Amino acid sequence: MRTALLVTGLLSLLLAIPAEARAADKAGRISGTLKLGPALNVDDTRTQFSLSPEIAVALDRDYNAYLGLSGQFQFGDRFTTIAVPLFFQYDIELPVDGLFIYPKVNAGIWYWTQAERAAFLLEPVAGVKYQAHKNFHVGVEPIGFPLYLSEIFQAQYHLYVFGGFDI
Repeated sequence: MRTALLVTGLLSLLLAIPAEARAADKAGRISGTLKLGPALNVDDTRTQFSLSPEIAVALDRDYNAYLGLSGQFQFGDRFTTIAVPLFFQYDIELPVDGLFIYPKVNAGIWYWTQAERAAFLLEPVAGVKYQAHKNFHVGVEPIGFPLYLSEIFQAQYHLYVFGGFDI
């Protein structure tokens, strides 16, 4: 419960920061990203490698609000999971040119292959992105808590590093 309150509070603070990204920082409406990192189960010590390719389209002319689709593939500790969530992300520019923080929400289907179990995935996320070039960005997502909702409840912690393109 404390974790949920902490994430909610952090996302509220991120949304309250007044700033606007300039469309000049980014090349275009389409963004693609590849994320890599660990996925740690909250209820035990199992850890998996997580790979998450994403593709998104900007919904506004300043390229701040994104709607996208991602795949999340986790391997390790004798099991594999696959998730296909839709996401909404909003970039908030910081005073450093090209540096953004963003709140993000993933929602979609999750499937555990060995147990043949499916669940609804809901994941609040916060990250930092640096637009190194108009067409290239890098960053880190230090806060990601996927919640798997079905007949049983499961939760994880994600930590991603990423690189991507903007066209």
